[in-house]
Amino acid sequence: MESNKSYLYRHTKLGTSEVFYIGIGQAPNYKRAYDKTNRSKWWKSLTNKYGFEVEILSHNLSWDEACELEKILVTYYGRIDKKEGTLVNMTDGGEGRLGFEHTEEWKKTLSESMKGKPKSIESREKLSKSRKGMVFTEEHKLNLSKSRIGNNNNSKKIIDTVTLEIFISLREAAKSIKRDESTFRDYLKGRLKNKTNMIYLSEYINQNPNFKWEE
Repeated sequence: MESNKSYLYRHTKLGTSEVFYIGIGQAPNYKRAYDKTNRSKWWKSLTNKYGFEVEILSHNLSWDEACELEKILVTYYGRIDKKEGTLVNMTDGGEGRLGFEHTEEWKKTLSESMKGKPKSIESREKLSKSRKGMVFTEEHKLNLSKSRIGNNNNSKKIIDTVTLEIFISLREAAKSIKRDESTFRDYLKGRLKNKTNMIYLSEYINQNPNFKWEE
């Protein structure tokens, strides 16, 4: 299995923040996250009524990391069929297999997604442990930044606050997470709640004056 090509995603009811599905996948274009086929009848019934929105919560994961995070979030949000929460997931997660994709914002979005719902001690411990296993090395962060900076010094740059990947333009950043440019701009400007882990680079530098990067 190819390493660090897996990702974690969630589905929310269109126009709301209500999470109803957690999944993992492997395709580089996040195909499974947006796919409507091979879904349960509960998933189809709910999306036919409300529509759905996709959020990529974390990427560049190993398959084991993706499975572990899936289990954590399924436990956190709880399954409807068990009368424990809002998810239409039919399993507790982590049982995905290569060749059949189920389907981040890791620190910021994951944290925000859990606001308003009390966390048990067990859940907090699992989340803490899972974060420890997903630290990006400084070399990885620097390589990501360099790969995006290029020679364009005029565009207003965007930074992924989790991976520290830098995008030379709003268009490139929006495209990387499959967001409409207009909506993505509203996120950055604060006109809509930012559902991504991206902000303007200048804003990030103001918040983190010790942050260093090479142009």
